This record gives sequence, C-alpha cells and structure tokens, in this order.
Amino acid sequence: ILAKVADVGLGPQTPSQQRGHQRRAKHIVELDRLAYSSSREYRYETGLVRVRRHDPIVYGKGEMLLGAKGGSVAAGVFGDLLLE
Repeated sequence: ILAKVADVGLGPQTPSQQRGHQRRAKHIVELDRLAYSSSREYRYETGLVRVRRHDPIVYGKGEMLLGAKGGSVAAGVFGDLLLE
C-alpha cells in the first residue's frame, strides 16, 4: 500500500494533500531501498538526491535514489550530490 500511495496518492484529497502524501510515502520507500542496497551483501554506496529545477506542481516527486558499487569511480563522483 505504501508504494501505491507513493505513486498515485490516497484517493479523494486536494492536489496539495496528495502531493504531500506521495512525497512522504516515497521518502519512506526510498529510504528502505537505500538501506537494502547498501547492506553488506550488496555493498553499494547509496544516497538520496534532489532533482534540480523540480516543479512539484508538475511532478510531486523531487528526489531520486542514486547508487554505485562501493569503491567504483561513480561512487566517488556522486558524493557532492547527496542530500544531508
């Protein structure tokens, strides 16, 4: 249900309420995915990044997951992009 809310919202609500619910649900789902992919088994360096020039009216999801195999060149490059 949480992933569905992240994608389409909860049902009858105002547009701003829907975007808020989607944003919160998506954040929870993404944090879970980050934890899973950065586990010892997979050894990915992961983070959550904000999409630049994002308009929440057009698209309610302004963050994305970013990951690269630990120790790779890509993992070293995206460090500056991660949210604090």
